[in-house]
Amino acid sequence: PDVFVDKIGKEYYVRLNNDGIPQLRISGYYHKLLKDSIDQNVKEVIRENLNRAQLLIRGISQRHTTIFRVMEKIVEKQKDFFDNGVQYLKPMILKDVADELELHPSTISRVTSSKYAHTPRGIFELKFFFSRAVPQSNADLMPLSSVAFHYMISEVIKEESGGRPYSDADICAKLEEKFGIKVLRRTLSKHRTEMGLLSAARRADM
Repeated sequence: PDVFVDKIGKEYYVRLNNDGIPQLRISGYYHKLLKDSIDQNVKEVIRENLNRAQLLIRGISQRHTTIFRVMEKIVEKQKDFFDNGVQYLKPMILKDVADELELHPSTISRVTSSKYAHTPRGIFELKFFFSRAVPQSNADLMPLSSVAFHYMISEVIKEESGGRPYSDADICAKLEEKFGIKVLRRTLSKHRTEMGLLSAARRADM
């Protein structure tokens, strides 16, 4: 993992995983060579490459700092998930974090791509914490995270008896009973299809 999320008491703390990552530095030999050389062409080549090396080191350091800041913001916004589990994951898009950190969404996308966090709930790709909102049937109710919604659907499907799969209307009723959420049947059908789950009639034939 690129970052760790540790729970101490009731609070969560983020730390970078720096184990095994060498600390980059520029050898003093090149600074001395730049100072002692009398050949201006040699000086120019050394100076140019020293500048490039310094930019690289600063860029890597800034990248690590950005990952740390993004993970801190994820923990802040998704504390309910860390406390209670997947069904409590909130809808959140890259722009939500980008705006608060005053960064471009593309920067957030780059630093979360193929980066992993070791948390008290397991190891997750940072992209996992970002998902679109799923509206509930009652506009007064909070939207759901699509990740959380898919998890809830899977949990309901697991309860099906052999040969007697739930219809979409059944699943909606079970979701309200089990998780206290209210969604339209067409919303359920759309997300069931996205998950690769067949209709009740086709699941019964399997």
